[in-house]
Amino acid sequence: MTDYSFFRRKIGNIEAIECPGNPQDPIIILCHGYGSLADNLTFFPSICSFSKLRPTWIFPNGILPLENDFRGSRACFPLNVLLLQELSRLYANGVGNLQEKYDELFDVDLETPKEALEELILNLNRPYNEIIIGGFSQGAILATHLVLTSQNPYAGALIFAGARLFNQGWEEGLKQCAQVPFLQSHGYEDEILPYHLGAHLNDLLLTKLNGQFVSFHGGHEIPSVVFQKMQVTVPNWIDPARG
Repeated sequence: MTDYSFFRRKIGNIEAIECPGNPQDPIIILCHGYGSLADNLTFFPSICSFSKLRPTWIFPNGILPLENDFRGSRACFPLNVLLLQELSRLYANGVGNLQEKYDELFDVDLETPKEALEELILNLNRPYNEIIIGGFSQGAILATHLVLTSQNPYAGALIFAGARLFNQGWEEGLKQCAQVPFLQSHGYEDEILPYHLGAHLNDLLLTKLNGQFVSFHGGHEIPSVVFQKMQVTVPNWIDPARG
């Protein structure tokens, strides 16, 4: 069984947890969701190991500290929790036509966390084609924003329980962004970010980018089928001979 070491370090202006791998192998950056911490994703190296590569994993903490019910946890960007709870309740009760409210929910500043994360990436001193960017929930949205609003040729994007945002310039950005391959997943029964938000994102991404969409019966989570797909897909992004 492979042993993994974890180190806390500041990269740029972001506190992060690093799990070092082989220097010649890629770096995988995974951003956590709202009300969580970098620690909550550190199971990835052991759950999702690769037979022919050992990447370095980096788990950044969100730049926004939270208070009240979420004291001690962090976020990548602000979120109206009361509105999110209202939307989850309406969705669970079968109410349709909620897109306007989701647009309101995601009318947030993504540029500030984008700049902080891009500074972290620059401090890694690695070419973009050796860096995979991804995340879960809010972290997936931020990773998508980085891909679609820059021309950086990342090795790939991992989008777990993400969503399509209609007010962040993604449609225009997609026309100029690099050809970044992606692996996306979403649960049919997700009540936090309902499945259709992920499906709409997939429709947008596939207008230009190549990727795979893993749909599964489950909620706001990352099930084993996604890890299995990731173990096959990521090596092919780096070197098809490793897949």
